[in-house]
Amino acid sequence: MPHPKLSESQRLEIARLYSREGKTSVELASQFKVDKATVLTALRKQGVIMRPSGHTFFMHESKKTEALTRYHRGDTMDSIAEHFGINDVTMARWFKKQGVTRPGYTKVGCPRKDGYIAVFVEKDDPMRSMTQSNGKGYTLEHRLVMAYKLGRPLEKHETVHHINGIRTDNRPENLELRSGRHGRGVVMTCRCCGSHDIACTELNKCG
Repeated sequence: MPHPKLSESQRLEIARLYSREGKTSVELASQFKVDKATVLTALRKQGVIMRPSGHTFFMHESKKTEALTRYHRGDTMDSIAEHFGINDVTMARWFKKQGVTRPGYTKVGCPRKDGYIAVFVEKDDPMRSMTQSNGKGYTLEHRLVMAYKLGRPLEKHETVHHINGIRTDNRPENLELRSGRHGRGVVMTCRCCGSHDIACTELNKCG
């Protein structure tokens, strides 16, 4: 299916938005419902000088704030780079300057038979000690996400509970750190306020 062609007025508008308003080629492609290559061709035909990758992003504090917010919300650096139309390597370098490093693991494409997601952890990653003892370098993603949240590897007695019961939903806000086995499908909340911040206490023995 051929890509829609741009009219002369559209090409002029794209050049204006890119040069004067700082729009990225990705944003313009979405706005005019064409692919990125069509936008780049239109800009070159208008004699527009192309910006270095990430130039617009680094000029806008609001975009930097949004990038950090998206990352702490659980978005990957690659998806954030794609959102802003920036090379993923450039995005990772900027995050590193903010004190945020790319997690050294890659997600396996589909869940395991038990419903959990397994991920591969690179050898130089500080959480490598959490991988299975078979030497293949894999661990469960929900445990790894919790470890990054805490800034340390998890102990063997520590378990991670999915609040909503969905084992593939490994957003940090959906995970709770617990000690020992917590049972399948157990979601403990306070009957008064609904809080998940609860603890077990020993009952006083009767005399």
